[in-house]
Order: sequence, then C-alpha cells, then structure tokens
Amino acid sequence: MYPESEKIFRLFMASRHFMFFKADSQSDSFFSDAYQCIKCILITAMKPIISVISILLSLGAAQAATIFSTTNINAASGAGNNYFGFATQLVSPVMSTTMGGEEATLPETVYLNSLSLDMRSGSGTGTTFKVAVYTFTADGTVGDLVGLSSNANAWADGATLTFNFNDVELTSSATYQYLFVSENTSWEDLNLTAGTENMAAYRNHAVSASLSMSNNTVNLPSGTGTYKNNTLNSWEGRYLPAVNFSTSNEVVPEPATATLGLLGLGALLFRRRR
Repeated sequence: MYPESEKIFRLFMASRHFMFFKADSQSDSFFSDAYQCIKCILITAMKPIISVISILLSLGAAQAATIFSTTNINAASGAGNNYFGFATQLVSPVMSTTMGGEEATLPETVYLNSLSLDMRSGSGTGTTFKVAVYTFTADGTVGDLVGLSSNANAWADGATLTFNFNDVELTSSATYQYLFVSENTSWEDLNLTAGTENMAAYRNHAVSASLSMSNNTVNLPSGTGTYKNNTLNSWEGRYLPAVNFSTSNEVVPEPATATLGLLGLGALLFRRRR
C-alpha cells in the first residue's frame, strides 16, 4: 500500500494528457483521472482546515454561557469601616438579578465568575486582600471552603474592586460567607478540616476592609449580614456592602486557556504525518 500522498501523486502522473490535451477516445479517461486527482488533493488539504473550524465553533459554543448580574438593590450610604466580610444568598430579597439588562431569575446552580465591592468614599488606602467563599453553617464559625479569588486587590478611596473566581459552583438559594483574607493566602492555607481547624486557619489570615454599605429596608434572611469581627459572631445590623456578583449557568473558560488550547490543537492538526 502506498502512502496517501504517493497515491495522489501516482494518480496525478497517470493522466498522460495532463500537459497536452488532445481530444480523442481517451478524453473521458483523462477527465476522470484528473477529477479524481483534484478531488483527493482538495479533500486532503481541507481536512485540517475543517477540523480547526470545528474546534473554533465548539469553543464558541463553550463560551456562550448565560451571564447573570446580581446586585444589592439598596443604595449605599458610603459609611463603613473595618468589616471582615459578609454573608448572603444570591436570591435574597435584597438582591436583584438581570441578564443582558433585563430582569432575570437565577437557576438553582450557578458558577461564580467574579464579585465586585465598592470601597467607602474617604477611606484612603488600605490592605491588599483576597475573598474566600465558605458555606454558611452557623454564627461564629466557617463552613466548607468552596472558593478563593484568583486575584487580590488593595482597597482605595471610593474604588470598585473586582475579584475573579474559577470553577466555583454555588447554589443560588444557599447562604455563603464571603470573607476577606490576606493577599498571599492560598487554598492550602484555608482548606484544612471541617470545624474548628478551618476557623482557626481563617482567623490566621483574616483582614478587614473599609466598605461602602447599604442600609437594607427589608429584613435580611437568617445568617445574612456583614461581619464586624473575625470571630464572625457580631453583625452590622441590617447592612450589606454594595456588591455585584457575576455568575453564569455553566463554567466560562478563561480566554487564555481557550486560546492556548486552540493553538495546541491547531498545531497538532497541521503537524506533518510521519
């Protein structure tokens, strides 16, 4: 058996009228051979291109997740110093969700892409911190660690700080704690064992920030509020920070990851066969 490229070459050369066409009884054979040759060449050349197009389409579909924006509906007063985090549900009555600017309802399961916090106007500058996400179990402790922001931000006067997350699955009707930890904190630093060890690990890395707070006009659900200390048993009344959550109905791949994956697959497809 000949390699595919050699078979194409032999078929091509077998058309002895290729350079000098002469109408005779062998014309039909010539056209048939030439057609088959060109067909093989085109199909062989197009296979990698079709494969790359398919990959591009699949990546586009993977990134076509529905993005939701959930925001505290109450206006922030600007007041608020030294808070260690907060706890809330995404479907809390004080939260409003939109999709593409239109009112929307969150699905039961969502993926946290980012959260943005407004710093208090007049707060000056302060600590650089990350946001750790825990399930809420009770006052005075942390639940299971489910997420840690991939970036840290330093609080600045009146700034909006955005913290990014990867593959953090949330139940929209559940309550989670969003706690501030020092900028060098790693997942391994916090994710020890359930209960007192996790709480001790959190307190070793806990920091506070100066937040722009909203005085919510409706009663907050049980377990919801803003923490005034790192023992997580003192709340700031009916207040929550000015916060915006960006979530989606499926995991949104990081642009860099998707691009590198495409380049790698493209290189593999175009690699010369041995």
